Amino acid sequence: MNFKKKSIFSRPASAEAAVPEDAAAEGILAVWGSPGSGKTMTAVKIARHISQNVAQAVRLYKLSAAQDNEFAAYRLGKLYLGGEGVLKDVEQSLHWLHFAAEKKNQFAEYALGVLYLKGEDVPKDAEKAISFLKRAAMQQNQFAQYRLGKIYLTGEDTPKDVETAIRYLTSAAEQGNQYAQYTLGKLYLMGKDVPKDKETAARWFTLAATQGNIYAQFFLDHINEFKDPSVMLAATRLLHHMSRIIGDTAPARMPPNPQVDRKLMQKIRAKKQAQGHARDGHEQTMHTL
Repeated sequence: MNFKKKSIFSRPASAEAAVPEDAAAEGILAVWGSPGSGKTMTAVKIARHISQNVAQAVRLYKLSAAQDNEFAAYRLGKLYLGGEGVLKDVEQSLHWLHFAAEKKNQFAEYALGVLYLKGEDVPKDAEKAISFLKRAAMQQNQFAQYRLGKIYLTGEDTPKDVETAIRYLTSAAEQGNQYAQYTLGKLYLMGKDVPKDKETAARWFTLAATQGNIYAQFFLDHINEFKDPSVMLAATRLLHHMSRIIGDTAPARMPPNPQVDRKLMQKIRAKKQAQGHARDGHEQTMHTL
């Protein structure tokens, strides 16, 4: 692909915006604007697709980050954290993720929240984790909202607060987060921390099941069979155990007469379209049981 020097690319609305797949580094650098020119070239968009030359991609990310592109900084942080194509470097990862987070990049804020919450690559710091997750959640990051909902629901890393948990889970679920939808369905079916409401439970389970959540589908198929919460918990643990053995590869069976809340589904689609439906969703693998 031949880029002309007069070509100027605007900053992407999303880190996952579509870009040319065969862009050459020479073409990218030819259209690079000076830091103060207002003609910032989005090298971050091109670098992500130079899959055969990670070193070159890293160089381009750094050039873009030097011009205050928080998406480039975020991608650098993820590259160094994952160690894919580059040597894993947690210190470098933290540097770039914090750089992006300081510019209010919600993806970096979420990534840092998860890092400090898990405590695998950095010492666990629940207070710092919750702070970063809240910052991302304020920008309507559904994954951060889901994480916060689970944190406040379990009370493991902060005092249990069911009301706050429901608020975060509902915000995530209304954006189409299937894990939050499934969790809400289970809560209302059990009636442990919230008043039991089978109709509301079925609504959330259905929304999750339409996205292929096999656990939600299981409870939809057996929603009238769980009168004892302890039996349902046992079934949940069994499902989780089986999924580890055989893998979650089978397609979910759809309910015979799904009664999906159409208005909510339309609202979810509208939000996804407004956000470009490009949230790094492939990175957000979460345990739901």
